[in-house]
Amino acid sequence: MFHELLNVGVWLMILVIGMFGSSVAAEEAGDTEPVAAVEDTGPPAIVVDPEMIDAVVLFALGLHPDWQESYCETINMREDLCRAKQEKGYATAVLWAPILVQEAARAGLGEDGAFWLAAVAMKENSLAIGDQCIINITKSRLASMEELDASPAGERRVRLCVSWDSGRRSCRSAIVLEEQDETIRVNYCMAGEIGPFQLTRYEASAGDVIPATGEALPRAYQERREILMDPAVNTSLAAAAIARLQNHCCSETFHYEGTTLEACHENWDLWIGAYNCGRCDTSTSRSYGARIRAYYERGMAHVCREMPELNLCTPAETPENSGEEEETAPLTESTQ
Repeated sequence: MFHELLNVGVWLMILVIGMFGSSVAAEEAGDTEPVAAVEDTGPPAIVVDPEMIDAVVLFALGLHPDWQESYCETINMREDLCRAKQEKGYATAVLWAPILVQEAARAGLGEDGAFWLAAVAMKENSLAIGDQCIINITKSRLASMEELDASPAGERRVRLCVSWDSGRRSCRSAIVLEEQDETIRVNYCMAGEIGPFQLTRYEASAGDVIPATGEALPRAYQERREILMDPAVNTSLAAAAIARLQNHCCSETFHYEGTTLEACHENWDLWIGAYNCGRCDTSTSRSYGARIRAYYERGMAHVCREMPELNLCTPAETPENSGEEEETAPLTESTQ
């Protein structure tokens, strides 16, 4: 099966990523004096389920059809270029999977937490790894550049419209870092967002402890930014922040009308918008939550096509599918 073919690649990635906080002990040999165990000061290791890692790889492929093996059979593109793009994307999915599973478990985000985390990473940065904020743009691609008011810190801000080879044009605001005769270097993340989960100072400030390593973030911005670009570190802090928001938005003092606390925790689209706008229930947070739900459902549809035996793909037993008769009134048609 597909997920069985993934095991070798996945476990190689786990070896590369490593398990944070594992303890090392020395064995005594013969009658020699015992060697003291090395003290383990980091967080406990997280045991990951290989099947869940395979499923998260599939989830990422469901969100990125261009990462799937069949992609190059459906697009008019040079075979070698297409295959290189597809293989790079697939490797990215394999890299992401154990990180998402580990950090969702560490933060206590539930059985399907890794999938929801992947959906958030898709919304925030298209599951890309690397710096997607600071880029160099060739001026010949600029369709327009409008000067905006300077930032409170005196940074130069502009509205850029860039023309791409496909004929598509995209317009975004950015901070100008450097301008030369033929290129302009800009930062599209104007609120200081960093990395795959677009962490801000609210999720990752100097002195904050990284759950995966037990280490504190340094005070120096550039050093801190470099550490936060590590996808494992970025995910660990994001998962912890999301867990805090989940507990805040689904509490005895506040939760959504008509839902139980349990249902609130399980339905991320109700509260995940707080990760984007800082509030549990606004029109902006609901819109963000709807997008996350759409990504989740699209990714899970692909997972369940490839791994129908996965627990999360098996419908809960009801009187209707168990063959038992229901004694209560007939169910009305549910709405999506």
